[in-house]
Amino acid sequence: MAGRIGARLALTGLSMVALSSCSLLPNSITHREPESTHTMQDLCNFPKEFVTNTFHAQKLEVRPEGPGSPPMDRKLGHGDLCWLTNVSPVVVTAVGMDYSRTPEHSNPGTTRTWTIDGVPVQEVPSDQHSSTNTTGPSITLKATIDRWTGTFIFNSDSESTIKAAAEMLVNMVRTLKN
Repeated sequence: MAGRIGARLALTGLSMVALSSCSLLPNSITHREPESTHTMQDLCNFPKEFVTNTFHAQKLEVRPEGPGSPPMDRKLGHGDLCWLTNVSPVVVTAVGMDYSRTPEHSNPGTTRTWTIDGVPVQEVPSDQHSSTNTTGPSITLKATIDRWTGTFIFNSDSESTIKAAAEMLVNMVRTLKN
């Protein structure tokens, strides 16, 4: 009798260990990096109205860039970038989305931080090539919401254009992160 009770206790203990490890198993097997329900097409389309109205670009061409030359129907995830170009007037801008497992830290090259609807938007002199029919330096704006970082690269020396771009960027990140 004592042998059966001991065997039952041992079996119960093994079952509990097996069940507790099984509850951990799905997380380790099925864990994937977050992916937006939105696509590269959504990313590329989002700034079109802003770029058209602000920089008077009439015939924007779109070129997605990212891991594996992404198709336009691919879901947003990591390192997604979309270039928008116009021949006359010359306009070259870029917009991007990226998810990071680690919190975004302030860029050491930040020249100014805008706050748009409670979201800090970093303004950084850009090392990316951009060109618009406006004068001014190439600028990169970055906004992070829930570890999704949106980026907008363009040229401007106009405070109102930079602020409007920051507003568009915050709206884009809020919309495309879900």
